[in-house]
Amino acid sequence: DGLEVFISHTGFAPVQILGAAVLDAVGRKEELGTTLYLQFLKTASSVMDCLVRHGGRLSLDGPPISRSKERLSSSIADTSTGSEGSSEEPTVHDRAQLKLQSNKHVLDLLGAARLSSAEKSWNDLKPVPTTGTFIFHTDKLAIDNAEAPGGSDTKSCAVCWKSFGTITNRKHRCRVSRRHICDECSSKRIADDVEEHRVSDGQYLLARAELGR
Repeated sequence: DGLEVFISHTGFAPVQILGAAVLDAVGRKEELGTTLYLQFLKTASSVMDCLVRHGGRLSLDGPPISRSKERLSSSIADTSTGSEGSSEEPTVHDRAQLKLQSNKHVLDLLGAARLSSAEKSWNDLKPVPTTGTFIFHTDKLAIDNAEAPGGSDTKSCAVCWKSFGTITNRKHRCRVSRRHICDECSSKRIADDVEEHRVSDGQYLLARAELGR
């Protein structure tokens, strides 16, 4: 079913997509040839290092299919037929393989020590001052649910789709985008003259980029 295939590929983070590409390359090593295979791994290692240094999480679980279905059901008219002219089904990897922290084989191929250093670099980053272009929403008004991709709802993180809990993985809100986010997806802060504001890691990266201009 075309919809099921589409859903199975929905919601993955860039680090997981790159991990899937590495798994594909491993399976096609003979077809690619040694030179191209090693060149690909070298490039993939550099890209993964960049992603992790900018907050990409190797510990990220695969996105839950249930949330994908809920959102797709109201936004996709008809994907029950495959793409015209395509006779090859896309590869669907075991979602557990794409929790890269637990996949030693992929980590070794990408350079585990290098990625560990990249994680430390991200973890050591401090709050950044606002450049004045951000509007912080400090109110406690309810955030409307949105079915659009990346939209916010009260049950799961708008970024990683992980379900909120009452004790662990508590629900927070990004003070810039006004979306519900989990603790891991809002590990950094943007500071103004009054306080430090919890924001999504993406908004933090945007603030760092603007500060460096």
